[in-house]
Amino acid sequence: MGDLRYRVVDVAFDTTYASGGEPLTPATLSFDQIYFLRAHAPAGYKVSYDYTNATLRAYRIGVETTAAGATANNSLIKSGTSTLEVAGTGTAFQVALSEVTTGTDVSTPLARVSLFIIGI
Repeated sequence: MGDLRYRVVDVAFDTTYASGGEPLTPATLSFDQIYFLRAHAPAGYKVSYDYTNATLRAYRIGVETTAAGATANNSLIKSGTSTLEVAGTGTAFQVALSEVTTGTDVSTPLARVSLFIIGI
């Protein structure tokens, strides 16, 4: 298996988001293989690593709507018993992830994404 190493790097997404994500091979990061990658993206976005295709995929975070088309109007609150409860008038509390559309300019919102990588 070899000696595990880690790296912390910042990456920037391009002006035109590629279909299926931005290429990021282990060799690009001076690894033979990536075992773990955690991305910290700015608010409103989630970035994850596709190990099979060696790409960074960007997702927009939004509020999922109910079947009737009404936006869920809920929030998480901390109760007096130190538990989290859902409060509000909506029927669901779900966060939808939509992959960024191919060709979208994400160079400004994703100008700096920090990555923590473990590999060999």
